[in-house]
Amino acid sequence: DCCVIGLNYRDRQKLYDRIDKRVHVMMEKGLLDEIRQLIAMGYSSTAAQAIGYKEFFDYLEGKGSLDEAIAKVQMESRRYAKRQLTWFRRNPEMNWLTRREGEDFSEILCRAGQLACQFDK
Repeated sequence: DCCVIGLNYRDRQKLYDRIDKRVHVMMEKGLLDEIRQLIAMGYSSTAAQAIGYKEFFDYLEGKGSLDEAIAKVQMESRRYAKRQLTWFRRNPEMNWLTRREGEDFSEILCRAGQLACQFDK
């Protein structure tokens, strides 16, 4: 037996905004350099299909702009998040936590811990 916990947002747009922001943070932390290194090392077919990598190949080959590549990563990441939510919603065992406005991670973690404790009883 296990306690399955899912995190959701009441406002889907807030989730999508966080995804978009995360892509920008990844760029600031060197995503493009990481992709260049993968290419130089001879990336695997798995890496070539991963969201966040494949969208930059055209840009690196001079076939598109950096802004277009970033927008593609954001769009594909949002689509993937939607597919994940759809898949997890089919699980009747899922205990959903809806992120509250202004709630930080420690508060969410506390609520998850409470659910886990209730499950153990």
